[in-house]
Amino acid sequence: MEEFVLPDNYTFNEEQKRLEPTEKKCSFCNKAEMENIRDCYFAPVFMTKDRTYLVVYASVKYAKILIGIPRCKSCRKIHESSKVKATLLAIIVGILIIVLSAMTQIVPFVVVGFFGGIFTAVFGSMYGKDWFASHKGIKTLKGAAEKNGLVQKFLASGWSLKQPEAM
Repeated sequence: MEEFVLPDNYTFNEEQKRLEPTEKKCSFCNKAEMENIRDCYFAPVFMTKDRTYLVVYASVKYAKILIGIPRCKSCRKIHESSKVKATLLAIIVGILIIVLSAMTQIVPFVVVGFFGGIFTAVFGSMYGKDWFASHKGIKTLKGAAEKNGLVQKFLASGWSLKQPEAM
């Protein structure tokens, strides 16, 4: 694997074990500037180091590093509120599906409604936050991470945005 050179617009924070941007322009709205490093989104990237597969056991060892993506305070607030809105909406809709199916008192509808409600609550929460953020005119967390130059360099050298799993 080729040797990695840290670009000038990033510094390594030894204490936090992360790469912090020195660039201030928000990568999510491309308008405002980051005021505080705590507003950044730190995208985790992973590199598989070792996999073990035995008949009844599987394990994976990997390296992880956080790469800071500059984000303004406004975009951070939009991402946080999008997550809360999506979670609340998904839970409410999931509960409604369960309650309405239970009201039918027909066992197949109750069973399907129960699992449908759980499915809606879980996946609605996961994907709804991206919908709310993009409808506010900013990039999603994953979208900005995928377009970040440093993240792209890591991905090109074998790193991944997805955490490795033992299968």
